[in-house]
Amino acid sequence: ATVIPMRRRQIQWPVLDQTNTTAGRPAWYGGVLAKWTEEAAQKDETEPAFRQINLTAHKLVCYTEASDELLEDSAVSLEALLASLYRQSIAWYEEHAFINGTGAGQPRGVINAPATFAQGRAAVGAIGIVDIINMLEHFQGSNPIWLISRSCLPSLMQLSGPSGNASYVF
Repeated sequence: ATVIPMRRRQIQWPVLDQTNTTAGRPAWYGGVLAKWTEEAAQKDETEPAFRQINLTAHKLVCYTEASDELLEDSAVSLEALLASLYRQSIAWYEEHAFINGTGAGQPRGVINAPATFAQGRAAVGAIGIVDIINMLEHFQGSNPIWLISRSCLPSLMQLSGPSGNASYVF
């Protein structure tokens, strides 16, 4: 996640407007257009379009109470154990929200984001090579990611490509 320091609970933040879906013009660059031209010809000005989004800060916390005696008499450093436990717990909850979050009191995860593309399967309940090819068509940017459930791994590892080679995908 990109952490944006905020002095208030809510702020307006400028982002590229990537909602234009004109055929033959990619929306990813906020409307910036490139045109072929001859040398010394007039050049058309192009500017990206921006829009404002509302960022709302949400807090994820862990809290416990421990007596002085418990802290002093513990065979291990209870303070260090709790700090480690809380860091790991918060990291798990953040990752889960970044993927599955609803946006209500937590981040909106990529699965629930309007820009997320979900590819329908050719065969219900199965993953086929055609599904993989159709998903790859929508990869954009320099670091796209693909999220799958662990339960999909056996199906993926057994896929055969057009050559009939079982290791075609991997």
